[in-house]
Amino acid sequence: MPVPGARGLVSRSLLRDDAYRAIRGGELDVALVVGGEAARRAAMARRAGVEVHDTVQRDVAPDELQLPKTEIITRLEIEGGIASAMAPFALIDSALRFAEGKTIAQQRDEIARLYAGFSAVAATFPHAAFPEPRSETFLREPSKSNRPFSFPYNKWHITQMNVPHPEHG
Repeated sequence: MPVPGARGLVSRSLLRDDAYRAIRGGELDVALVVGGEAARRAAMARRAGVEVHDTVQRDVAPDELQLPKTEIITRLEIEGGIASAMAPFALIDSALRFAEGKTIAQQRDEIARLYAGFSAVAATFPHAAFPEPRSETFLREPSKSNRPFSFPYNKWHITQMNVPHPEHG
């Protein structure tokens, strides 16, 4: 039972839930939910000055097509500048800091300590895209190589979209 998302617009959680229900209900023995993303491919092609063309298969149809039942991102979120994945998390983290009575400096120290730990562990992975451990000081302070993204987060606090493949650079 393939359950493709409409160009990434259907929540992966919903797709997994549907697969789980089908297995539990006896409709399937096994389900595989897969996805793909071409943003890195597009970025690499753009940098190399290469035009990429997507293959469009007009003569085939999915077994099942799920489209969003509601807006994925509302007009209000777009107009408010919080349409990216990191902006809502930054708002939640800031609200949590306030609710816990922490200062901004305490929050920044805590985030830097947490991400320095993540960085230290990731640096030991043989196929790490960015194997150098980053210090609390580096992670805490915005800089040319750690620019601010969505307060309290800097570049190295968020997912890196264009992570190189270990075999292809």
